[in-house]
Amino acid sequence: MTKQRQPNERAGSSMALDLDPSMLSLDLDNEGGDPLLGEQSDCQQDPTGTCRLAELARVAHDLNNLLTVGLGRVQAALDLDSVEPNARKELKVAARAIRQAQKLSRRLMGSAVAVESDEPEAIDVGELLREVGEFLLDSQGVTWEIKAGKGVEILADRSEIFRMLSNLVLNAREATDSKRGRIVLTAMHLESLTPGRAPVVRVEIRDNGCGIPEPQLNNIFDARYSTKAGGSGLGLDVVRQVVKRCKGTIDVDSRLGEGTTFTLLLPGIERQEITRHRVLLMDDDRDVGQVISAMLRTLGFDVEYARSSMEAVDLCRAAVNRNARFDLAILDFLIPGELGGVETIPLLLDLDPNISALVSSGYTSDPIVNEYQSHGFAGFIAKPYDLSELRSALDEVLESSATRGKTSERRGRP
Repeated sequence: MTKQRQPNERAGSSMALDLDPSMLSLDLDNEGGDPLLGEQSDCQQDPTGTCRLAELARVAHDLNNLLTVGLGRVQAALDLDSVEPNARKELKVAARAIRQAQKLSRRLMGSAVAVESDEPEAIDVGELLREVGEFLLDSQGVTWEIKAGKGVEILADRSEIFRMLSNLVLNAREATDSKRGRIVLTAMHLESLTPGRAPVVRVEIRDNGCGIPEPQLNNIFDARYSTKAGGSGLGLDVVRQVVKRCKGTIDVDSRLGEGTTFTLLLPGIERQEITRHRVLLMDDDRDVGQVISAMLRTLGFDVEYARSSMEAVDLCRAAVNRNARFDLAILDFLIPGELGGVETIPLLLDLDPNISALVSSGYTSDPIVNEYQSHGFAGFIAKPYDLSELRSALDEVLESSATRGKTSERRGRP
C-alpha cells in the first residue's frame, strides 16, 4: 500500500515548535500532569500557550548549560592521547549528538518568538545519511548499509535535514527486530522532472520491519498522530514540515510483515562542471619537472610531463587522438643535445593549432627569448619562479587565449 502526501497538504493542527520533543523526552501533551510546570501551574489556564512557551524556554536554557558542560567534557577526553581508537570513535559520535541537541535546545529557548532557521548550505546527503546512521544505528544490533552516489547535494538548513533524517531512521530502527533487522539508506540523483531545472535528489529509508497497517497510512503525517505507546506523534509531522520547506515530496510504501520505505524527492544543486585546464610541461631536468608539476597541480591544473621534445610531441599527439587536448604548454627554452622549446613549438602547433605555450628559461638576455611571440609563444616566464609568478603567467596566457577564441567566433572562424 502506498500513501503519498504533497508537503503542502495538511491534516490536523500543527505544533508551534518545529521540533520533535520526543528526542528530549518531554511530554508536551501533558498527559498525567505537566512534568515541567507542575500540575497546579497557572500555565494550564493559559489559552494562548504564551506562559507555557516561556517556561519551556527557561528549561531549555538550563538544558543548554548541561549540554555545554557535557560537550566540554567529551572534547577534553578527545584531547587525551591515551584514548583508545574505538573509544575515540564513540566519543566523536557523542560529541555530534550533543551538538545536535544544542541546536534543538536553542530552538526551544527561542520558541516564544519567531526563530529563523540556519542559513542554507550545500549538504552532501550521502555523508549526512552516514552520520545519522552512525549516530542512531551503530551498536543497536540491526544491520544497516548506505548506498549513496557521489556529490548528491541539496541546499538547505543542515540541522533541519539532520533532524528530518534522524526521525525517519529512528522510526525504521524501532520498527525492526534487533536480531534480523536490516535498514538501507539511499541517496541518488535523478534527472530533473522539468527540462532546464536543477536535478532531483532521491532519498530512501527502507527497513524490513513490521510494516504499517493500511488504515493508518492515511494519518501518519498528521500532527500528534502516533501508533506507538507513549509516542508524541510529532516525528513524521516534523519530517513533513521540513520537506515542505525544501519544496519536495514524501511518499511511503509499506506492507505488513515485510517492511516500510519512505521516499523523499528534494531539489538538488545544479553543479556546473569545473574545467581543469591541461598543461604539457617539457623540461629535461627531472627534479625541476617534478617541482613545477607539483606547483601546477597546486594551482588546479592537470599536468603531463615530458623530458624531451620527442616525448612532448608524442604526448600531444596522443592527447589530440583521444580528444583530451592540452590547453597550455610550458617548454624549456634550451635542452642540451635535444630540440628545445623554440624548435618544439612548431611541431606542437602542427598537431594542435589551438595550443598556447609559454617558453621558460633562465637565459633572459637571449634575443630569441625576448622575441618569443614571433616564434609562436604566447608568453615567457623566467627561471626561477615561484607559485604566484607561475599563476600570473598562466592566467595571462589563458585570458589572452580566451579573448582570441571569442574573436575567432565573432569572425566565423572554425
